[in-house]
Order: sequence, then structure tokens, then C-alpha cells
Amino acid sequence: MSIRLENPEEYHRFGEQVAADAMAALPLLQHYESAFDETRSALPEQPDEAPVEAWLRRVRAHHYTPDSTPARAPGR
Repeated sequence: MSIRLENPEEYHRFGEQVAADAMAALPLLQHYESAFDETRSALPEQPDEAPVEAWLRRVRAHHYTPDSTPARAPGR
């Protein structure tokens, strides 16, 4: 897969710097960590579990057959 970059040499230089000294990546990592922390998530605060639970029950009901239940180990 080919990826076209506006300035590919900049990425090569950065890779060479990090290969020579991993700490060279620290400022960039800190920048993106800060940006991640400050960005508001598109996800809700709490998951909406009801639709997932309903789907799971439908799947189980559709695929369940009494003969397909796994055998239990002795003593369990």
C-alpha cells in the first residue's frame, strides 16, 4: 500500500531521530497525549446496554438448541 505524504522526508528524519534516541519522540507523544485528554469524546458517559442485551438474547434464542449445550466438567 502506498501512502502519499506532503513531505515524506520529514517522516524519515523523525524516524531516524527516534531510532537513534527514543526520547526524541517524547515531545510529540506528550503533545498528542494532551490533545487526547482535552478532546471531548463522541461516546456517551454511560453505555446504552439495553439494545446490546436485547440483541444478545435474540442471538442466543436463535442459536440455542438443548443438544448444543456444552458438557460440564465433573465437580462443577
